[in-house]
Amino acid sequence: MKRPRTKEEIRIAQQKKLVSKNLQKISQLMSKVEDLYNELPISVKNQIAGFHSYNTSLSSIVRWGQQNTDELLGSIDKITDDL
Repeated sequence: MKRPRTKEEIRIAQQKKLVSKNLQKISQLMSKVEDLYNELPISVKNQIAGFHSYNTSLSSIVRWGQQNTDELLGSIDKITDDL
Protein backbone atom coordinates (compact mmCIF):
# COMPACT_ATOMS: atom_id res chain seq x y z
CA MET A 1 0.00 0.00 0.00
CA LYS A 2 1.31 3.41 -0.98
CA ARG A 3 1.66 6.01 1.70
CA PRO A 4 -0.40 9.20 1.30
CA ARG A 5 1.43 12.12 -0.22
CA THR A 6 2.23 15.07 1.97
CA LYS A 7 0.93 18.57 1.22
CA GLU A 8 4.43 19.53 0.14
CA GLU A 9 4.67 16.59 -2.28
CA ILE A 10 1.29 17.54 -3.73
CA ARG A 11 2.41 21.17 -4.12
CA ILE A 12 5.59 20.12 -5.89
CA ALA A 13 3.71 17.78 -8.22
CA GLN A 14 1.27 20.58 -9.10
CA GLN A 15 4.14 22.98 -9.81
CA LYS A 16 5.89 20.43 -12.05
CA LYS A 17 2.65 19.85 -13.93
CA LEU A 18 2.21 23.61 -14.42
CA VAL A 19 5.77 24.03 -15.70
CA SER A 20 5.33 21.16 -18.15
CA LYS A 21 1.94 22.45 -19.34
CA ASN A 22 3.26 25.97 -19.87
CA LEU A 23 6.38 24.79 -21.70
CA GLN A 24 4.16 22.71 -23.98
CA LYS A 25 2.08 25.82 -24.71
CA ILE A 26 5.24 27.82 -25.40
CA SER A 27 6.43 25.08 -27.76
CA GLN A 28 3.12 25.16 -29.63
CA LEU A 29 3.28 28.95 -29.91
CA MET A 30 6.91 28.85 -31.10
CA SER A 31 5.88 26.36 -33.76
CA LYS A 32 3.11 28.71 -34.86
CA VAL A 33 5.58 31.62 -34.93
CA GLU A 34 7.91 29.56 -37.11
CA ASP A 35 5.05 28.75 -39.50
CA LEU A 36 4.11 32.43 -39.74
CA TYR A 37 7.71 33.48 -40.30
CA ASN A 38 8.17 30.86 -43.01
CA GLU A 39 5.13 32.23 -44.87
CA LEU A 40 6.84 35.60 -45.32
CA PRO A 41 8.22 36.30 -48.80
CA ILE A 42 11.95 35.75 -49.08
CA SER A 43 12.50 39.41 -49.96
CA VAL A 44 10.82 40.44 -46.69
CA LYS A 45 12.90 37.93 -44.71
CA ASN A 46 16.04 39.38 -46.30
CA GLN A 47 14.97 42.90 -45.31
CA ILE A 48 14.22 41.75 -41.76
CA ALA A 49 17.64 40.09 -41.55
CA GLY A 50 19.26 43.40 -42.45
CA PHE A 51 17.76 45.09 -39.39
CA HIS A 52 19.44 42.87 -36.78
CA SER A 53 22.66 41.09 -36.02
CA TYR A 54 22.91 37.32 -36.46
CA ASN A 55 22.42 36.54 -32.76
CA THR A 56 19.29 38.66 -32.42
CA SER A 57 17.65 38.26 -35.81
CA LEU A 58 14.03 37.23 -35.93
CA SER A 59 14.90 34.01 -37.76
CA SER A 60 17.47 33.14 -35.10
CA ILE A 61 15.02 33.81 -32.28
CA VAL A 62 12.36 31.65 -33.95
CA ARG A 63 14.73 28.76 -34.64
CA TRP A 64 16.45 28.73 -31.24
CA GLY A 65 13.27 29.49 -29.32
CA GLN A 66 11.65 26.32 -30.62
CA GLN A 67 14.76 24.21 -30.11
CA ASN A 68 15.33 25.50 -26.57
CA THR A 69 11.72 24.90 -25.59
CA ASP A 70 11.90 21.33 -26.87
CA GLU A 71 15.14 20.75 -24.96
CA LEU A 72 13.57 22.13 -21.76
CA LEU A 73 10.61 19.79 -22.15
CA GLY A 74 13.06 16.91 -22.47
CA SER A 75 14.73 17.99 -19.23
CA ILE A 76 11.62 18.73 -17.19
CA ASP A 77 12.79 16.75 -14.15
CA LYS A 78 16.12 18.58 -14.06
CA ILE A 79 14.69 22.08 -14.40
CA THR A 80 12.04 21.45 -11.74
CA ASP A 81 14.44 19.81 -9.31
CA ASP A 82 14.49 22.82 -6.97
CA LEU A 83 10.73 23.19 -6.56
